[in-house]
Amino acid sequence: MNRKLRAFLKLSRIDHGIFAGIVPVATYILTSHRISILTIAVLYITTLLAEIYLFVLNDIMNIQEDKINRPDAPLVKGEITIRTAWLITITSLTLSIIILAIAHLYNIINTFSLTIYATAIVIGTLYNIKLKKYPFVGNLATSLTTALAFLYGLYSLNMIPILLFLTSLFACLGREIIKSIIDIEGDKLAGLRTLPIVKGIEYSTKLAKIFEVIALALFLVTVVASFYILSIWQALVLLLGFICALIILEKTLFKKELKDYEHARKGILKAMFMVIMSYFFTCLPILV
Repeated sequence: MNRKLRAFLKLSRIDHGIFAGIVPVATYILTSHRISILTIAVLYITTLLAEIYLFVLNDIMNIQEDKINRPDAPLVKGEITIRTAWLITITSLTLSIIILAIAHLYNIINTFSLTIYATAIVIGTLYNIKLKKYPFVGNLATSLTTALAFLYGLYSLNMIPILLFLTSLFACLGREIIKSIIDIEGDKLAGLRTLPIVKGIEYSTKLAKIFEVIALALFLVTVVASFYILSIWQALVLLLGFICALIILEKTLFKKELKDYEHARKGILKAMFMVIMSYFFTCLPILV
């Protein structure tokens, strides 16, 4: 693979965007009374573009702390220049705006989804530029940006995506706090006041675990609700996702003495992946 392309894929966290795009597509399939391939394409592509925009902007704004926390980051290593990174952010954001403007004009995307998307972009941008400097506020901002994907594509009132939005919000809060613990040295040098710096690692670890327990509880409520709202088969798929997420977190995060925080962070990501995939497979029968 071309070195520059590999650096771009790493900089943009393209794997996150690929899986994040599944979420609004699933929400649309579940809540729409008509299925449009154009709408699915717009939801997926604009989510991918938003992820690229926010991740690359994050690396631009974080370059000083990344010299300590992520010395192998493309911008730190000079594999991609700051100028090129800015070009990527501006291009991805501009493309998403053009696509959504045309899609809304031709009723491919509804106003609610457009509002959710704009909200996520604004919050994500504010996080990268300013909010990350404040304890917990930064964690909340980036978690809300991620969780809003479950409401993007909502076409009718349905408890499943709303409950999954809350599940994702608390799961991301726990993940972001764990990430702040991992990045504590670089963040100190950059003058940031993250939760672990202000309150300590022990306090932050306990809070992260509490948020993940709340996330699991909310996901369990979602599973129970699905037995009343969806078919038995769909509810069982969500139940399987819950069991997988619980097992993963039990092995990675819910330990009496947590020492490997990177392992715990990856465990949370894997658990969230199980939630997303179970949600997506739950919606597949509607297409048949």
